[in-house]
Amino acid sequence: MMKIKKMYKKLNAHRNSLMQKYNAEDLHQVRVGVRRVRSLLKQIPTKSSQKLRKQLSLLIKKTNPARDWDTLLINGETYLTRDEYLNVRPIVENYCVQLHNDVYDALNENIWDAPIASSKTYLHRNKKTSEDNALLLSDNYAPVLLRKYIVAYRRNHSNAWHDLRVSVKTLRYQLEHCHSQSKFHKERKKAMIALCKQLQTHLGDWHDSVVHEALIEQLLERRDQYTIETNAIFNHWKLLLGLSGYENINRVKLLFVKHRDLFRQDVIA
Repeated sequence: MMKIKKMYKKLNAHRNSLMQKYNAEDLHQVRVGVRRVRSLLKQIPTKSSQKLRKQLSLLIKKTNPARDWDTLLINGETYLTRDEYLNVRPIVENYCVQLHNDVYDALNENIWDAPIASSKTYLHRNKKTSEDNALLLSDNYAPVLLRKYIVAYRRNHSNAWHDLRVSVKTLRYQLEHCHSQSKFHKERKKAMIALCKQLQTHLGDWHDSVVHEALIEQLLERRDQYTIETNAIFNHWKLLLGLSGYENINRVKLLFVKHRDLFRQDVIA
């Protein structure tokens, strides 16, 4: 279980490092830290908790553009040949640099300090409530997650898959925080966390492909500013992203089939 004190120490360390020098991984870890805090607050059903979650959600939204362009730049090395990547890298980097400055501005605002400090105090004050509610996950989490998957599978719409992705992340962070009293629940919790990590990877890669397709489309709106070769690279990259998204959704479907025993109602009951 990750202790509350350790969680905030790690979050603040990455934030401080980011303030000294921009690093995409530090920004990612700051966002992960904020999401961990929100997942614990979700286990305390009060208006104060809901208000804090909304404030923390705003912090994530402020860094979304920078994270999206950072990952586009990073993933370009995977999708493109070296020559293709070197051709388009300066264009993508230009967008990244502009958004990095926005991240610095956001991190310096009071809007970051107050919610983080308030949420830490609130979680310490309501620690028992959070842990008691976390224990209930042993009975409830598997059916809830399965229903989310069934909805996504049937609708096959980006909003439904995104909803599943958020649920998987929240569940993982909650399970990592909660105590398991019996050996049975400990083993099931361990197995579910492992599955969530795999699902999170594939759903995260799918989400990146969707977001990156939109960013490349945004770049292509300025196609008259680029060479024919550069435009061809962007179009090819966009096609590869579409294929990647399709493959990652199929990987998610296979994982639910492979680990179907975790969702058996007779076992859960």
